[in-house]
Amino acid sequence: MFRLPLDFSDGSKVWGLTNGSQRADMVRHASLIWLDEAPMLHRYFVEIIDRSLRDLMKVAEPFGGKVVVLSGDFRQLAPVVPYATTLAEIAAASLRSSPIFPGLRRMHLTVAHRQAGSDDYVAFLMQVGNGTIAQHTLADDSVGVVGLPLVSSVPDGSNLINFVFSRDLLSDPDECAKRAVLCTHNVDVDDTNHQLLQDVEGDEIVCASADFVHAEDLAPGEFIDDELLHQATGKGVPPDLLRIKKGAVCMITRNLNSDDGLVNGSKVIVVDVTPRLVIVRLPGSQERMGIPR
Repeated sequence: MFRLPLDFSDGSKVWGLTNGSQRADMVRHASLIWLDEAPMLHRYFVEIIDRSLRDLMKVAEPFGGKVVVLSGDFRQLAPVVPYATTLAEIAAASLRSSPIFPGLRRMHLTVAHRQAGSDDYVAFLMQVGNGTIAQHTLADDSVGVVGLPLVSSVPDGSNLINFVFSRDLLSDPDECAKRAVLCTHNVDVDDTNHQLLQDVEGDEIVCASADFVHAEDLAPGEFIDDELLHQATGKGVPPDLLRIKKGAVCMITRNLNSDDGLVNGSKVIVVDVTPRLVIVRLPGSQERMGIPR
């Protein structure tokens, strides 16, 4: 939306919107701008938004006088700083280190809706986030580690997948939706999803992306081939081909319809696929909903 630069390491850049463009006009007339998971963003990201909004609105106030909500939890992931070797480098990239932060009005949400009914798990998360849980030091490492009580172990990824999603369980997608395999790297996520999809009965359905570049985003004389877009695999870029099966459990990765429960992080079960829609339902519900392909 904001056409932010890919490299903002020097902290002095602005967005790529021109003040007379249609996108800029949309931002100019917006009554609210919401940046979710702000604590995970590099402070320069937020500062670029602030600097650019001041220029767009011709107002010297923070964010050009616009109402901006920065939501998130500082007890979760910190910004990722490539090649950082010290905690100080990571702390310097945090929104807390930005000159903008002291002027922000802080508000707190106190009810955990996603983990509702799991009081012990919520208490465990709060202890980890607040740094009050007991830590242990391994013999060969000075970094404190947190124990995971009542957690079993398996020798490799295949055994882990079979332990969490046994063969007889894969025929019950509602029960599968209650389980998950957590991975620390995207490549492991892809491998796990691929193996599970192969184990689910039924024919694989391949949905191809519709990639194109808006003319207004290209410089004069610039041309980008569609095949090049198909090969894009950067952070946050979905694959060119989506491979699914009827009965497979998928996760929504953007807010589509909050009234229907199709929000970021929600699990859905694929019911059918048409030329224009992926038909899904929420676990435990038989109501069908269409998601544009």
